[in-house]
Amino acid sequence: MDAILAVSPELAAFTGHVRTFSTLMTERRGRDLEDWMTAAAASGEPALQPFVTGLRADQDAVTAGLTLRWSSGSVEGHINRIILWNQICQVEVRQACRTSMIGRLVALAGGSSCRGVGPAGVGGRRAGPAVG
Repeated sequence: MDAILAVSPELAAFTGHVRTFSTLMTERRGRDLEDWMTAAAASGEPALQPFVTGLRADQDAVTAGLTLRWSSGSVEGHINRIILWNQICQVEVRQACRTSMIGRLVALAGGSSCRGVGPAGVGGRRAGPAVG
């Protein structure tokens, strides 16, 4: 990596901005966000300009996210798991219906093996016909 960065000063500068922003996130240094955005915008790096513009559009929220210890990460994880579960169920149902033989077997068994809205026992697979 050092050899590549030594050949391209533009890439080295870009990498420096990305690493600095990473430090802002991991060390919760939201107070330094304005300085970072000013430096990133002044660099003229085209890949950073839309990112800085997006940060400035909701700067208060970004600063709070980089400063406060509160996090919605676990909630987002649960939501993403539920969305993924529902998508998997929809794919299984579509695949089962595409083949008439499999479609008949699913119909005889009582419908889709996916029920409910989430994992961890809610709407899990059950043997036998569907209940209610």
